[in-house]
Amino acid sequence: MPIPEQFEEIIAELERITLEGDASWRPGPGRDTFLLSAPSVGISVQKYLANGSPYSVSLYNRNGTLIDSFHLTSDYYMALPDGRVGKDPDYERIADLWSRARRIALDVEGVFGAALEAFRGIGSREPA
Repeated sequence: MPIPEQFEEIIAELERITLEGDASWRPGPGRDTFLLSAPSVGISVQKYLANGSPYSVSLYNRNGTLIDSFHLTSDYYMALPDGRVGKDPDYERIADLWSRARRIALDVEGVFGAALEAFRGIGSREPA
């Protein structure tokens, strides 16, 4: 399933604010689920669903009630208009959004920095 028209502008805004560093993604309730909240709505991106879909995006109201969602099909490759087989651009967009949301929610850069500091100098200390 492609990105539904009613989600298209929302996804574009999520991509923009995530790339600009203005999105405060956080881990969600499920495995590989990441959430972003605004004053009156929330949105989640999730990877590897039980139904076989690789990604889903869900929109919630201020009470946390699911309003709508969509699931991408499991087909990463698709028939292009010229008859060739190529990568599904919607799949790539949602996969990239999920990956960026994950890095922010899990503070990946901070953990790498902490690991570097923690391991820096181990084994190079002079014996007493």
